[in-house]
Amino acid sequence: MPVTYSSTEADPAEVPLTTPIPLKKLNPQNSWLAERWFPDQKKRAKPALFSNYKGDPHDAFWYFDKEMAEATEAYYVCERGKKEQYIGFIQKGELLSFNENLHARTTGIFEPETDGLTFHLKAAFTDTLRSRLTNDHAAGTPVIDRICGPVVKVNDSTFTVRFYRMGLNNPKRTGDIWLLAHHPGDKNYKSTVQQYNLRIPFKQENGDEQTISFGVIPDQVEGVKALALTASSSSGLPVYFYVKEGPAEVKNGRLVFSKIPPRSKFPAKVTVVAWQYGNSNPPEVQTALPVEQSFFVEKKDE
Repeated sequence: MPVTYSSTEADPAEVPLTTPIPLKKLNPQNSWLAERWFPDQKKRAKPALFSNYKGDPHDAFWYFDKEMAEATEAYYVCERGKKEQYIGFIQKGELLSFNENLHARTTGIFEPETDGLTFHLKAAFTDTLRSRLTNDHAAGTPVIDRICGPVVKVNDSTFTVRFYRMGLNNPKRTGDIWLLAHHPGDKNYKSTVQQYNLRIPFKQENGDEQTISFGVIPDQVEGVKALALTASSSSGLPVYFYVKEGPAEVKNGRLVFSKIPPRSKFPAKVTVVAWQYGNSNPPEVQTALPVEQSFFVEKKDE
């Protein structure tokens, strides 16, 4: 049965925010199949049009077209015959345990610095069991990057908590951080990836209470570039911000506006959230109740 997908022919900048993007019908049998990849496979079916495919269609990946199928084949051919390499994670000088029964395989414990937000994590090459470090790997070191969650990468081994559009009222996701260590490999070793999961406590319920003061933000006119954001906490700890909705983002404590697409409906609403996570280090401070401020961006007079 034909399926539908969103058309990407229209320039998003020319489509009003209130106008639905038309859907087109797609017939899967007009596309391509290619066999899934197995380690060091010697013989495999050739990619082909859906109706001409000679392999097992139940064990094949589906592609939009020939170009994508053949590009994928070419990518995996480059890995054939190379040696495997494995990545583990180090916290506070200790190699974390690897548990193949967990989806993440490796999990950590949140032990922040004195600011209550910053933590450190390193990636290193290990043996196949991820039980000890090894020199059997390609040149260089694995790099850690964010997958999702309330975290920002500061440098190669330093990360800090930063809440974002996900919000502060999602029991499953608010405190769920996922990172990915990866290495491209070389002519002798395959590329490799390993994910890592860290659950931070939310909310912080021990210690002194704190409240946030965050003043009203006045309405703005289209064309404004940025605004300073100011808020304070009764604890004296720094207050941070994120944009819950609207054409803007927070950069270095300032609200930076995005270009509003042509024919958008005005006024455009922007909501900014001020938050303070608290601190599990002495003297302990509880998570503050976040404060929202909303305002509108009015259309500029012609």
